[in-house]
Amino acid sequence: MKSKTINIAVLLAALFSLVSCLDTNDGDYVYTDDSAVTAFSVTSAKKAVHVKASNGADSVYTTSVKLSAYKFVIDQQRCVIYNPDSLPYGVDPTKLLVSANSLNSGSLVLKSMTSDSLSYLSTTDSLDFSKPRELQVYSLSGAAVRKYEVRVNVHQEPADQFNWTKLPNPTAFTNATGVKSFVVTTASGTTRRFLLASDGTTTTVYRADGDNAWTAATPDFNHTLAAETYRSAAVKHDTLFVCDNGVVMATTDGDTWTQQATAEAGVARIIAANPIRLYAYNNEGAMVSSDDSGKTWKAAGMDESASLLPNGDIAYATLPLATNPNAYRTLLIGSVPAASTTAFSVWGKIDEGTAYSENQPWMFYDHNSLNRHELSLMQNFSAFTYDGKIMMVGNEDRVYLPNFYGSRDGGITWEADTVITSPLGFFVTGPYTVSVDKDNFIWFVNGKTGETWRGRINRLGWKKEQYEYYE
Repeated sequence: MKSKTINIAVLLAALFSLVSCLDTNDGDYVYTDDSAVTAFSVTSAKKAVHVKASNGADSVYTTSVKLSAYKFVIDQQRCVIYNPDSLPYGVDPTKLLVSANSLNSGSLVLKSMTSDSLSYLSTTDSLDFSKPRELQVYSLSGAAVRKYEVRVNVHQEPADQFNWTKLPNPTAFTNATGVKSFVVTTASGTTRRFLLASDGTTTTVYRADGDNAWTAATPDFNHTLAAETYRSAAVKHDTLFVCDNGVVMATTDGDTWTQQATAEAGVARIIAANPIRLYAYNNEGAMVSSDDSGKTWKAAGMDESASLLPNGDIAYATLPLATNPNAYRTLLIGSVPAASTTAFSVWGKIDEGTAYSENQPWMFYDHNSLNRHELSLMQNFSAFTYDGKIMMVGNEDRVYLPNFYGSRDGGITWEADTVITSPLGFFVTGPYTVSVDKDNFIWFVNGKTGETWRGRINRLGWKKEQYEYYE
């Protein structure tokens, strides 16, 4: 009992000592003039969700969604508060619940959208942020106020919706028997499209800058390209490479061409490219590669026989590795007329651009009966990379509406794409070609009619604002 009494006495003494140190004269307490918003977020909102009924009819219902994960940046220098990643499509910006903190617990008030009246910021009542609002924070002294503009960004279109637009420009060609298209980014950063079209006798080169119409190029060589030359081409950086009767040529504009190698080099057909190497077949049907833009060629390693290489229609696609931006996976896809399989012949290769990296051989993707997601044979097919995966488009079983397939594991398994579909009413009875530009637009060209379509997934065209932080 004595011990407890002593402890209580000590505590009471300490308490009286602290109280004696406090001065109850309010005039001696200095309130800070500092004011700032230190945190802002949208906690929840109402969102309209669009669904399809079993009969195909569209319907809409409203639900409440939590949005605290969407980060708001506070630019203390410009006094602007905004969310770089816009809130989801369908969120009602007129009914948002928000939360905010201030420096030293300063008072937060919101200016009216229609007058100069002010009201304390409520975190329990829904607020209208459909337009930029002025948020003010007062210091504890009441002598200082800081005004912020709050911008709440909301997406105005569904993220995963794909939209096609038919270019109204007249075309420069029709009734091609074979077409291949390529897209490059020029040295000035603009988009340039190339198209090689064969009429069964010769191959003609066409070009288009940006959204312009196709126009026939005027090559500075004095001969016509062979009918099958359109099959023997690839793009590396901003340059189109073509092999015509064994002669390797390069161009950046379709008009001015540079001879890279003569027929003595033994190149028969250019088949693929990535930012590191060009690949081709030689006159014996073996794989060869070039590290100097087609000037010299050497044997390319393969882990299987060259007899398994595709030798009919061929498509290729190149995708940077997610784990190494200086390494690229290149996929070679095509048919082997002598084979009885119903699936494509697929080969894969990884090239690394770092010093002393080992040059790995091409690897054949052997057919496996346990793999129920192999890529079935198609006609008029094209390969390209899009949205972080390798894509294929082509016709199956005499169906004239092209189908899109995607692979996220480097071409081992494939599945039908649920977002990208062919343009409405786009039925093809002849050759067509597909390519992709730097702005994530897919270009679809009909070789028979010459009509050109352009489309992309909405979210791949959204601008990403830069995060800014200031002390």
